[in-house]
Amino acid sequence: MLSRTTIDISSPMPPPPWACMERALMTSVTDACIAFYRKYFDERGYLLCVPRWGGDDGPDDAIENLTDWPILYALGGEEILLDMCKQAQDGHIRQYTEAKT
Repeated sequence: MLSRTTIDISSPMPPPPWACMERALMTSVTDACIAFYRKYFDERGYLLCVPRWGGDDGPDDAIENLTDWPILYALGGEEILLDMCKQAQDGHIRQYTEAKT
């Protein structure tokens, strides 16, 4: 049988240094994601590229840059990460639906 231990913390304490560094890293990565999105996507969420359906590259490669953005958001990242990712995913589907083979 597992024993149940209760930890009672009755006074606030500052976060440990590693937690502060982790938050700073998340802020830096978010800033980089925003810069990347502004440089490589248009207002519709389309990737600024020539869309094509190829054997070596194609739709799956085009959206891979955003793979970890939802994870960063889920870990406590800013809402803009989720907004950009949703817009890019919707744009990606429209863009490659319109693409000619």
